[in-house]
Order: sequence, then C-alpha cells, then structure tokens
Amino acid sequence: MAYPANSPFSGFVPPPPRAGLSTGVIIGMMAGGLVVVLCLCAGVMGAVLLFTAGNAQNPTTASATPPSSSGTGQPHVVTYSASSPGSSIGEIGFYDSTGLDQNIYDVTSPWTDTETIDSGVVDYITLNVNQMGGDSPVTCSITVDGRQVDSKAVTSGPYQDVICSADLS
Repeated sequence: MAYPANSPFSGFVPPPPRAGLSTGVIIGMMAGGLVVVLCLCAGVMGAVLLFTAGNAQNPTTASATPPSSSGTGQPHVVTYSASSPGSSIGEIGFYDSTGLDQNIYDVTSPWTDTETIDSGVVDYITLNVNQMGGDSPVTCSITVDGRQVDSKAVTSGPYQDVICSADLS
C-alpha cells in the first residue's frame, strides 16, 4: 500500500502482516475448547445420573425407603380397602409389608389388599385413594388385626382424594 505524495506518511511503508494466528482463529479455538469442556462436563453428569438412576428404586413401585429398624416389633395384619361407585379408581398408594410405599394405577373398584406389617419396620401407615380427574366419590378404610381403625369418604368435586391412616406402634 502506498500513500499519496502529499501525505505525511508518504515515505512510510506499513509492516507486512504478522505470521501466525489471527484474532478470529484464536477466538474460534477458544470457543471450540469451551465446547469440548462443556461436552465433557455433560458426559460426566450423564454418567453420574445414569449410575444413580440404575441404583434407584422403581418410582412406580417403591417411592420410599424403609426404615432401618430390624423388625423386632409386633406383626399386624393390615387390610386396606378402597372403593368408588365408578368402575375404577385412578390411583392407590399404600405401605407394603416391607415398609415401601406402593402406588398402583387404574384399579378396579372395589379394591382390597392384606399385608402383614411388623410395627418394628413400619409404625405408621397410610392409604391414599385418588380419583385422578374423575368426579365419582371415593372411600378408604384400614383394618388392623380385625378392627377397623380408620375410614373416610369424599363425595363431591373433581380430583377426589381421600387419605386413611393408622398408628401401628
């Protein structure tokens, strides 16, 4: 590049371009390095989640961890019952004999389940009956050792939900 003769820079010749990397190439390399680091982090997090999920309990069948008790309490025969005038109940949640919270869906009404539960493993139980969008009344009851200890009913409104409970201690 030459400057006009009357310019103060007329005898000046600009230096040749530097050999090496341009600013654009450097920024591109930094962006590429950032992408690689982010991908590595995402891969590590994915592996951790996959490992954790592989060791987790199935949430549709076991959503609670049983207490660490050795089961030295008294065994109780527990009968859970749920009903609705409709042909089915949306969801039922209850504690099984190991102390895990079981959830079952689209259950034919009436429904009953009997469990032998050690009060050393589980000392408080619940039965949750949910119509999940229906407007039919729902009822629940819990019988422990042949004696009904709780019974409830909900009769109006959408998304009926009723909870029965019992203390086994």
